[in-house]
This record gives sequence, C-alpha cells and structure tokens, in this order.
Amino acid sequence: MTTPEINKSQSKLKRNIVLSVIFIALGIYLTTKKANDSTDFNETIVVGVGVLLIVVFLLVIILSMKKLNNFKGK
Repeated sequence: MTTPEINKSQSKLKRNIVLSVIFIALGIYLTTKKANDSTDFNETIVVGVGVLLIVVFLLVIILSMKKLNNFKGK
C-alpha cells in the first residue's frame, strides 16, 4: 500500500471508532433507561437491542484498533 492509501484507511478506521463510541453510548442509554422499569415485553426488547449495540460496536472498536496497530507496524 502506498502512503495515501494507508492514511485514507487509517482515517476510515478512526471514523469507525468514533461512530462506534456514539452507538455504544446509545446502547448504554437504552439499557439503563429501560432496565429500571422493565415490566413490559417491549422494554425487554429495547434492553436487548441496547446490549447488542454495545457488544457489536465494542467488537468493531477492537478490530479497528488491531488494524491501526498493523499499519503502525509496517
């Protein structure tokens, strides 16, 4: 890869990390807001979606960090 390609993919990975942090915050918000009074089945689904958001975007952050470290190693 040439240097501009590496810089472009690095900025893409950094953007992914920032978006992931936003979605994790949304997941935490959904989970904490609805977990306090979860008597309805729909609220349980919202909590599940919140937890799913947190887990998926944590994986995205971890994979993006690994790719960034691979670029730094080269």
